[in-house]
Amino acid sequence: MAKDSISFSIQLSNRYFSIAYDLYKSVVEWFIHTGNLIRRFGDLSCYLIMQWLVF
Repeated sequence: MAKDSISFSIQLSNRYFSIAYDLYKSVVEWFIHTGNLIRRFGDLSCYLIMQWLVF
């Protein structure tokens, strides 16, 4: 009986861990994607400001 409940709790914690890991991966991918967009936008605005200052 105790062995069954231990294996059940292990299965449950594994399921929670995989859900949390998927969530973590998607958040990290979202941060990387958003960071790339922000960097591109920052590069573009820096370039435009430089062009505006030069001319």
